[in-house]
Amino acid sequence: MPLEPDLPGAEVLPPELRRPDGRSAYEAPGGRLYATPAHVHTERLLAAAANRGGGPALTAQAAAGVVAALAEAGIELGADQAAAVCGILTSGAAVETLVGPAGTGKSFVVGALTKAWQDPALWDGAVHRVVGLATSQIATEVLAGEGLEARNITRWLATQHRLAEGGTHAEDVPWRLAAGDLVVVDESAMTNTADLAAIHAHTEQAGAKLLLTGDHRQLVVVGAGGGMSMVAAAAPSYELAEARRFANRWERQASLRLRDGDQGALADYHRHGRIIDGGAIEQTEALAARAWLADTLSGRHSLLIVDTNEQAARLSAHIRAELIGSAACTRPACHWGCKAPGPGSGTWSKPATTPGTSPATKVTAAAPSIASSTASWKPAPTAA
Repeated sequence: MPLEPDLPGAEVLPPELRRPDGRSAYEAPGGRLYATPAHVHTERLLAAAANRGGGPALTAQAAAGVVAALAEAGIELGADQAAAVCGILTSGAAVETLVGPAGTGKSFVVGALTKAWQDPALWDGAVHRVVGLATSQIATEVLAGEGLEARNITRWLATQHRLAEGGTHAEDVPWRLAAGDLVVVDESAMTNTADLAAIHAHTEQAGAKLLLTGDHRQLVVVGAGGGMSMVAAAAPSYELAEARRFANRWERQASLRLRDGDQGALADYHRHGRIIDGGAIEQTEALAARAWLADTLSGRHSLLIVDTNEQAARLSAHIRAELIGSAACTRPACHWGCKAPGPGSGTWSKPATTPGTSPATKVTAAAPSIASSTASWKPAPTAA
């Protein structure tokens, strides 16, 4: 179903004002949005849940004591981080969001929240757990490192489904939610709306609190998403404002400006050599291919990202040919441990060695992986 009505007068437009597909020439191609009725219903359920209370809450004095205790233990929170911790601990909201742009210490805040939430002394002896969920396994491991019991979303939802049906498997039972628990969905902008709604249903039924963390202005879910941004607009939300993780001070503010859509931030990246003007597209492709080859033969891991599948195929073929043609070692065996290449197995290349580098780099004849996304390119980062 379309999310917007037809433009006024669209049905009486003359043929010369219509595109080949019959739509109005005044309608931007691909500009109309569609959604299934089920998805719209799911979004409305999440929006309605955003303003509900009834969640566990500490007094403002107790929350301030948490921040003070963390400071005494050597865990210093920034002003924005402390405000987020105190706000989440005292709000009593059933659903909240913690928005953390890159480098602002979102995981650090979640770790501080976890320590407070799991401290029975703060909750009159009640034992509350913190469960961390994430779309990717890597993000799940980050949550576990912050002290959360963590699982990826797909596995956790399957566990909750079995428990709801009366399952008593030994691996599932410890994941049953209880009243007062805190469920943290990390990088929730990368979680599809249907999964967010299912997670909310389980937390609401158990009397637990749901905290969505991430940044809806960064990478979003491939499927039907937008759930986090919608909840952030409707529910109590805390946004971290100070970038801390960058080694270069200029990049802290530049990253926030870029996130806000400020094109002027690109000048900062260009001035510091992060963006290179490659000239015409052919020159840019050749420059990027040479840089990728140099990085790869030096043992570095580099990404080459282009606009289209056609560019990806062309550059992959070119780089593959360069890798094969650059082979310097074809002996059946040598002191580097090389093996003679078999049909389709690739070749070995001996790059110039420098102190601290490996004397031989294995190069396969398979086409390199080139992502089709954007025409921009930057060299592999070096250690600060």
